[in-house]
Amino acid sequence: KRREEKRGEELGAAGESKASPALPELPVLPPLHREEGKKKNESQPRDYYFSSSSFSPAFLQPVRSGSPKATRLLIGERRGGVVRREDRPPSLLWGGGVSSEAGGGAKERNMEAVIEKECSALGGLFQTTISDMKGSYPIWEDFINKAGKLQSQLRTTVVAAAAFLDAFQKVADMATNTRGATREIGSALTRMCMRHRSIESKLRQFSSALIDCLINPLQEQMEEWKKVANQLDKDHAKEYKKARQEIKKKSSDTLKLQKKAKKGRGDIQPQLDSALQDVNDKYLLLEETEKQAVRKALIEERGRFCSFISMLRPVIEEEISMLGEITHLQTISEDLKSLTMDPHKLPSSSEQVILDLKGSDYGWSYQTPPSSPSTTMSRKSSVCR
Repeated sequence: KRREEKRGEELGAAGESKASPALPELPVLPPLHREEGKKKNESQPRDYYFSSSSFSPAFLQPVRSGSPKATRLLIGERRGGVVRREDRPPSLLWGGGVSSEAGGGAKERNMEAVIEKECSALGGLFQTTISDMKGSYPIWEDFINKAGKLQSQLRTTVVAAAAFLDAFQKVADMATNTRGATREIGSALTRMCMRHRSIESKLRQFSSALIDCLINPLQEQMEEWKKVANQLDKDHAKEYKKARQEIKKKSSDTLKLQKKAKKGRGDIQPQLDSALQDVNDKYLLLEETEKQAVRKALIEERGRFCSFISMLRPVIEEEISMLGEITHLQTISEDLKSLTMDPHKLPSSSEQVILDLKGSDYGWSYQTPPSSPSTTMSRKSSVCR
């Protein structure tokens, strides 16, 4: 027996991977961990004995156990001729999990991986949305710049249109004040001028709405948009960092409990299960936080365009009102066309004026200017007189 003990110590020191010689029969200790067989006709389990100097499976020696339903590892160690043994579940030695009862840990880890992937996708969508909003500022500024130029040109157009209509009204008055033949044309031109003045007024209102309802409010709103986008980004980064730190802390605590459980402490299992559940809850909380952040970003992006439409609507309404006035010009244009169809034919009203003058007592006199003298002498004689 002493020779065998001495030989075992030499083999352990040399680190050779040879099977240990047959050891004397040792009393079977009650197992600390049991795992029920899944089948009734399952073959009788074995106890495995090996030296703690090496964890290589080559040192495993199967030893029949008297307990048909127990599967355990008898970890033996020779110290001073004393064999020390303890029971440990096989899964702890081959990386099969914390224990056979902790099989749900794999499912939880798979769920955490899925949630991690979803959180990553949500975070990417949030960052893309924020980047799009921040990158849109040059486009909004260009729109405001071009709208300002349009409003300036419209204001100039309104002034030019007013001057044009003043001159146009003089032409209409001249046509109205003529004798007979063009009075109807003058009346139609006057109506045309009045419609154009109404269009000028609508154009003035359109120009005012462009600056008051769209350009100025949009400039003010852009400053608010920048603040909100920056605040959303900061809040998301802060909440994400906080959630990550909590997950890291819980995961670290879980890892410590797993290491303790690997040492064969069966009372750690409830704490480990609770820690795993806490980690899973933290992942779910992170996922919900990411969803809320994405929802806020999308609402902010949508709200910008809704605000833009609310600013644009008054401008469009003024434009529609102005275009509505243009439709009235069609009737006046047709009247002018019929009145000027044949320039060489007098209207019936003018012919009637001629007939009325023929039989009237009112005398029209046509005064001709005196003829010019034909010679210098006659001009002088006229002056002398």
